[in-house]
Amino acid sequence: MAFSANLRAEDVNAIGRKRLERIVDLDALGIGLIVTGLQQDEDNDLKSKIRQKFTRESDDFLGQTIIEVRTLSGEMDVWYNLVCSYIITEKRTDKSAVSGAIRLQILVEIKGEEQTASYHVQYTALHENIFCYLCGQHEPVFLPEPAPASAKPSTDAWRVYFNPVGQEVVDEFAMRYGIEPIFQAMTHFACLTTKYNCPSVPAVLSVLLANINAFYAHTTSSNSQTASERFSASNFGREKFIKLLDSLYIAIRIELSKYRTVFPASKPERLMDLKSTVDLLTSITFFRLKVSYSLLNVQELTSPPRTGQILRECIAACIHATYQCLCENVHELYGKSVQSVGGAGNGGNSAGAPTELGPVDGQQDTSQPSQSMGTSGTEPSDDMRSLTYWHRLITLIVSVLEDDRKHYAPVLNQFPHEINLGDMSAEMMWNYLSEDLSADLQHHATLARKLMDSGEVMESTQTAVRSRFRVPGRSQHNGPVSTNGSGPRIKSSDYMNLCFRVKWFYNSYIASLPQCRNKVPEYPKWFESLVMLWLTENDDVSANYLRNAYERDKQDGFQCSSEHVLYSNSVVDVFTQLNQCFDVIRKLECPDREVEGHFLHRFSLTVEKVLLAYTDRVLADFPTYQTDGRVACILVTNTQQLRVQLEKVYETMARESLEERTNDRLTALQGRLNEAVDKLVMQLTAQFENGVRTHVRECGRLLQKVSSVVWVSFLGVGGWSCRC
Repeated sequence: MAFSANLRAEDVNAIGRKRLERIVDLDALGIGLIVTGLQQDEDNDLKSKIRQKFTRESDDFLGQTIIEVRTLSGEMDVWYNLVCSYIITEKRTDKSAVSGAIRLQILVEIKGEEQTASYHVQYTALHENIFCYLCGQHEPVFLPEPAPASAKPSTDAWRVYFNPVGQEVVDEFAMRYGIEPIFQAMTHFACLTTKYNCPSVPAVLSVLLANINAFYAHTTSSNSQTASERFSASNFGREKFIKLLDSLYIAIRIELSKYRTVFPASKPERLMDLKSTVDLLTSITFFRLKVSYSLLNVQELTSPPRTGQILRECIAACIHATYQCLCENVHELYGKSVQSVGGAGNGGNSAGAPTELGPVDGQQDTSQPSQSMGTSGTEPSDDMRSLTYWHRLITLIVSVLEDDRKHYAPVLNQFPHEINLGDMSAEMMWNYLSEDLSADLQHHATLARKLMDSGEVMESTQTAVRSRFRVPGRSQHNGPVSTNGSGPRIKSSDYMNLCFRVKWFYNSYIASLPQCRNKVPEYPKWFESLVMLWLTENDDVSANYLRNAYERDKQDGFQCSSEHVLYSNSVVDVFTQLNQCFDVIRKLECPDREVEGHFLHRFSLTVEKVLLAYTDRVLADFPTYQTDGRVACILVTNTQQLRVQLEKVYETMARESLEERTNDRLTALQGRLNEAVDKLVMQLTAQFENGVRTHVRECGRLLQKVSSVVWVSFLGVGGWSCRC
């Protein structure tokens, strides 16, 4: 039986094209068809032109390929690589070296039989049906069993797609009808892309695409085709495979932008899939750059994005979404995290927890600001940002950063020069937190100043500052919250505790970042006015402490604090309280020297008020105890001890680094304490003045008598001496 075929061949060599069309009568019993391509000499240099004037060179042989008749089918559109003879190719120059492939578009008409699909289309249908059948038997996806570790590694292991029976079927079909191994790999890659989100599939896809890349991007000395030219000769279909990769690329970017959800840290197998997904993204980027770069309009940039850059964008999107989720679900997520640890910890705090301000002068312990929010831990209104909200948000952020460092960083830090997940996550979280927290604290400070200026008791100063991420549908309030006593009370020490919390978070996770090592942080300025508020309120606390200590000392009769000192307990109590206040400022470890100078200056005002108030009390009570020599001396010594202790505080504050106005204030205070000591001494000595005067006169008279006797004796002795 014989049939005719319309054969059209096209050369894809980059140097030139020559088409040939011929009608070939094929014998069904024939072994094969030899297709020969012709290529004109494309040498266009001066030497070639001169040579052509004297010798006429015929068209050179391009190459040939043998096509088995049994592989021909109706509506056939197949690419074949041409094989060049080394004898002929020796004539070619490097500029016009022959290599390439021909594309055969064959229309086969068999009398009495209907047309059938080409063998490549039939193989695709066969491969897809076997894949779907095995996936149905082994849900959600079928993957061949990996070779045992003891077995000798095989370079063709990636070409095993199914179980032994299915693999034998597709291999037999491919061998019988001339299906290329690379076509099989690309077909299986297309099948697996429908299951790319199943466990272990990203690893298989990555291996397949890496081998596809190697096939097209690999160059040899006998083949001068580029990778894109070889890919254009793919029987799978250039546009089809590019579209497939584009869809997979978009899906991978979406998954990597949600890596915390798609690849939870609690599942190690999913973390391995995350690593394989990054490898797959690297292979896709390589394919786009090396193989299909010149074919994609979207890739016509001078510098296409690198894998590290793409991965960095995905990570940034995930961190952005994570912060938004934390902001919108703080209390729910915090409650779940506390339940997950079973109350074994402190709700997310790790080692090196921040210093918290304890009770001072009998104040209620404010180390847990959530106590004022009620046992449920919810805010009084959904549109408010309480201090509890910020404490819990920082705790949740810390847990996210720890997950990034411990679980995700080893997987995603595959491009160390471009990505450091721990640093990147900490930096972005801090930037988002800084913007929201600074705006919220500014509103808190403004409202607190208004309440202080109006003389009202500072109640709830929560605010609903328009945050970066707000829950849709919630009303926004920028005015002060009503202070009629219905809201929870916030103490200034609660702000101090939040300041300590932020300082701990910054020192633990942000200060070590390369971009923050030599940079003064901004957070001290956020809390400056609120710390000033605490110092202002501490004036009243210190005054009450002074009054109670002095009255208690007065009731005890101004007893010496120990047998080795001459001053009473009230001085010790007063400076204990002042040192506690200064210790809080010191523990803030304010990195902004300007802000720290403001704190110390405000503290010096508190010291001045307390010490002057103490001296005023001593001066007022001194006349009462003037006749009691012991008590009077102790009061004078107490005032003198104020000067001594003030000098120690002065040294502790590092006088050389203090602001000039602070130095002037403390120096003036020293002078005023000296004046107070002088006044007390004058009052103490006034009662002894008459007695002293009487005794001085009596002493003078006695001295006068003694001096007269001595003078007479002297004159007598002297006179005899003169007569002699």
